[in-house]
Amino acid sequence: MGDAMGHEAGGSGVGPRRGARRWAVRLTGAVAAVVALLGCTGLPGSTPADSVDTTDSTAPEAGVPLDVLLVFDNSGSMADEGAAVLLSAAAIVDALGDADWRLGVTTTSAHAAYGPTAGTDPGEAGTLAGDYIEPGEGAADALREQLACSVIYFKESDLPADPFYEGEPGDCATPESGSVGREYLDCLCPDGWNMDEGSGTEEGLEAAVDALCRGEAPPEACFNEETPITEADAGTVDLWRVDSRRRIWVISDEGDGSRRQQTADPSADAYLSLFDQLGEPRFSVVGPYFGDDGDGSCLDGAQTWGVQRYQAAAEATGGAYLALTGGPATDCAAVDVGTLFAEALREDL
Repeated sequence: MGDAMGHEAGGSGVGPRRGARRWAVRLTGAVAAVVALLGCTGLPGSTPADSVDTTDSTAPEAGVPLDVLLVFDNSGSMADEGAAVLLSAAAIVDALGDADWRLGVTTTSAHAAYGPTAGTDPGEAGTLAGDYIEPGEGAADALREQLACSVIYFKESDLPADPFYEGEPGDCATPESGSVGREYLDCLCPDGWNMDEGSGTEEGLEAAVDALCRGEAPPEACFNEETPITEADAGTVDLWRVDSRRRIWVISDEGDGSRRQQTADPSADAYLSLFDQLGEPRFSVVGPYFGDDGDGSCLDGAQTWGVQRYQAAAEATGGAYLALTGGPATDCAAVDVGTLFAEALREDL
């Protein structure tokens, strides 16, 4: 069902509002089954891709600042994906290149009841997990520390031991084992790593809007009785610059459960309206596989309408929807989410 702005529910039949283009991520193995479609109808969960099409007739002028927000699902089911993103921190920073960029990290927890305190902890309700990250030496280390120490939920009893890990605080080499163990987290987070599981109601769109509304001079529409933020929170997130290119990426194994849309409503209209008032960010998602043919066999418990809501938001803003797994033809095989995100981010500049 469309609204007055012409947005359609369900992630199909929506024309992009601006900057639309189509591109594909060229990866290997199971990842090769995943394609990103920007600004086109019928976002699929999986389509083979052989090359990267970087043609973009609406490419922004060189020198325009780039502000990126990563919204990571910190619920208990995301440890494997979190480990993959953590181990790809250097590739993610490298993907941003030499542009004038800032990178902030928050979580899909829009409630303030899941962190170590009863108040709003860093990474909740659109706050940043730490200072925004800028280009330069130490950027990858700063991203690793925020992800490991404040964002990703690792259950200690599920972590492998790595007795041969030799890193020391300040010099935490990527584990040769290729997995995240207790020793690596202890190195990255000598004061303790994140042991607080985030909300089981993942609100990626709400977290994104809350982070935008925490910028300078937000519109009144940011705040109502349902929101976790108030007018007093304006100006508390300094990630956003005037006239910057704004990119938001959600990584989650669930669909969107954000509060400004009715439960089971696949549209993202309330959030698209706010995006239009908040710098028109391009919104993209790495989420559950859901084919445009309605095949939900790889959703793994995610609600169809929540995935469709993410797809609708991505399509309407000229963003991408990428799948965490291959489709049924691959038996829903997992992909390297860290590599997938880094490659997609490079193409989203």
